[in-house]
Amino acid sequence: MPIPDGGTYEADLRAFLAATFALGSRPQVVELLRALMAEAQINAAFGERFRETFLAQRRAALGTIVERAVARGELPSGLTSQTVIDIVFGTLWYRVLAAHRPVDQALIDELVTVLTTRRQS
Repeated sequence: MPIPDGGTYEADLRAFLAATFALGSRPQVVELLRALMAEAQINAAFGERFRETFLAQRRAALGTIVERAVARGELPSGLTSQTVIDIVFGTLWYRVLAAHRPVDQALIDELVTVLTTRRQS
């Protein structure tokens, strides 16, 4: 998946989430993701490969976006790159695996608000 570069953290995050969630809302993809994650929990060797390839690549792509935000001074204080990545993928996986709730535009808007809003000191 290409890494968006719209010039701002908010634009890049929104584009990344839109592309990621477009895939994550397709029923065939959701079923495949559930099966892969289930296998990763019961098969240690598969789980290691899954984490080191698929999951690591997705995390690295979002990490690039977040690190650019850090370099531009756009990441809100109190957030680390790893926490942003965990929030995005934790939310996605929770919705896919446990809640069976949609990954849609409303969720994109909420995550962008939470992850780009600067906190008052």
